[in-house]
Amino acid sequence: MRNASGIKIIANSSIPENTIMIRGEIKQEDKLNIEEMYPKKPKFEELHTRDTFWVKNEIFKKLHSMTKGNKGMKTNIINDALEQFLNKIN
Repeated sequence: MRNASGIKIIANSSIPENTIMIRGEIKQEDKLNIEEMYPKKPKFEELHTRDTFWVKNEIFKKLHSMTKGNKGMKTNIINDALEQFLNKIN
């Protein structure tokens, strides 16, 4: 017998009703914790803080032309440069 998705359903009286199979392992639903199996990644805003500052025009032009069309690339470059600078002076 198959369900609506075409998945074959096998009746087995030795497996309790509240049991499911995940990645080949049989797990009871009452012990199943989806959040432990698939933890949520932190949101971008939880890991980053937005700030405003001034950049020399020439540096901005170079950075802008380098990162054109690459979403998030400016953020990565600025974070890497600041991290290297801060590590160097500490």
